[in-house]
Amino acid sequence: MTRFITRKFRCPCCGKRFEGRVMVSTNTCGSLFTDLRHKAVGIQPESVAVKSCPYCGYAGFDEDFDLPAFTRLKVRLKVKKRVSEHITPSLGTPDTYRGRDREHAAWIAELKGEAETKVARLYQFAAWCAEDAKNGEKAIELRRKAGAWLEKALGNNRLNKNEIARIRYLAAEHYRRGGLIEKAGSWYDLAIEAAEKDPDLKWLVDLARQQKTEPKQYIRDRGWD
Repeated sequence: MTRFITRKFRCPCCGKRFEGRVMVSTNTCGSLFTDLRHKAVGIQPESVAVKSCPYCGYAGFDEDFDLPAFTRLKVRLKVKKRVSEHITPSLGTPDTYRGRDREHAAWIAELKGEAETKVARLYQFAAWCAEDAKNGEKAIELRRKAGAWLEKALGNNRLNKNEIARIRYLAAEHYRRGGLIEKAGSWYDLAIEAAEKDPDLKWLVDLARQQKTEPKQYIRDRGWD
């Protein structure tokens, strides 16, 4: 089962401390989706993967808090004004898709110049929250953003070769779930092209071909994991 502990975090944006949950164990006994999301039995790991300061709204992963003094100063200089203008005023208002802190974290990661894959992952987490909350319009918006950031990551030529096929596939899956079917098809083809070079990725070749022509929500064959 998914287990947590509670500890104090220090916000690098406003400097205040707050309590947050940290995951110490989880499981992948739930459904396996074709966007490679493993659902846990019980509380979902992504529900606590992102922390949000209750005082100013700064958000990020655990490692984005409790930073050394010099790093805190750099973060504050980069994001404090924008956070106070665009995020802090929304605190206390209803979160209609239970993923607003993930979307805020993605936007902040953009401001900080974080890796494209990290920004994409945060938008992906936000999209999952929107889908779980059955907010389809918001999920589509976030899926498209996740796909666009993965596309940026693929364009910067800094990825490891063994990541390319999987990231191309995920970009395709985000675009498909975001309603951009033609664009998704092109990325499925690119994923297949990369995966065919590695015999260990036959499962990804088969999955990409399926999702391009007869997409499914779940992976039934656990051998594709």
